[in-house]
Amino acid sequence: MKTTTALIIIVVIALVVFGGWWWFSTQKEDVRVPLPDGEWQTYTNDMFGFGLSYPPDWEVFEDNAGFTPIINVFPKNTAEQPPFIHHHNVTMVSIFPHGVPTEGIVSDNALSQTAFTETPVLATDFLLEDGTVWATYAAFGQQAPNWEESGFVFGRDRILGQTSRCLRDGAPVAEDSCDPFTGDTIHVSGTIDADTHAIVEAILTSFHFTKDITEVRYGDFVRLTAPLPHTVIQSPLVVKGEARGPWFFEGSFPLFLTDWDGKIIAQGYVTAQSDPDASVGASWMTTDYVPFEGMLTFETPSYGDTGALILRKDNPSGLPEFDDAFEIRVRYR
Repeated sequence: MKTTTALIIIVVIALVVFGGWWWFSTQKEDVRVPLPDGEWQTYTNDMFGFGLSYPPDWEVFEDNAGFTPIINVFPKNTAEQPPFIHHHNVTMVSIFPHGVPTEGIVSDNALSQTAFTETPVLATDFLLEDGTVWATYAAFGQQAPNWEESGFVFGRDRILGQTSRCLRDGAPVAEDSCDPFTGDTIHVSGTIDADTHAIVEAILTSFHFTKDITEVRYGDFVRLTAPLPHTVIQSPLVVKGEARGPWFFEGSFPLFLTDWDGKIIAQGYVTAQSDPDASVGASWMTTDYVPFEGMLTFETPSYGDTGALILRKDNPSGLPEFDDAFEIRVRYR
């Protein structure tokens, strides 16, 4: 009898708690920030094969002639003038197809919760000291043509009253002696506009590649169709593509597969595929593109998730001026 009574009391308490939670949740206001009035505009970049959407009171800036390609999307009332990189304290969404040759953001961070259309291989949210997201970085493995491996997308909010402090083992450290690479941590404080942050996140979500990614190119020398960068590979690995005739010697050139530390775990060759219109063994004796195919067998490294596939131009002369190689990152798991 006592056991039955106790169970009834527990059930009643659970129902009361659940009912209270449900009532309060239904009384919450809709916290979604309304987007600006008017239809959003669509931006498409044919050179780098991507598109996104942005509000009518924002604008797009392109810089393809500077030190690195930069596409900035930012509010029209921004006081500073583009081009902007990730260190500018302005509200923006920026695309850097070739990356930016400078240091990255150092701040408290966490795995990004942004619902990207494309699947990133790395997505990071940068946080203020109170846990507010003020910036998001994303890199995508299978990118559009003309992107480089260092390419990334970056969205951030302007931080009002921005300050930062460096801590070493929990104690403040002077800025000129701060070294995040040895364990020091940098904490950023300030405030951002929540309405604007919702717009930045919506633009990031709309980012997408506009072209099917079927190959990755190395200059005007190699077109690799399998594997594509950052794909998960297994043994045996089939390598396919096209290369200019001078990359071959007697119809082949070397392949190498490394682990995360650069140790070679497999090596072999690709061979030129016969052209039915060419004499046997002569299909590679041209300056045009020649199809190739090869295979590598390997044991999946027990440590480290990534490695590199290296296609090396065959150079029987041994002269360093004729050396060349094409490397992509691959994933083992």
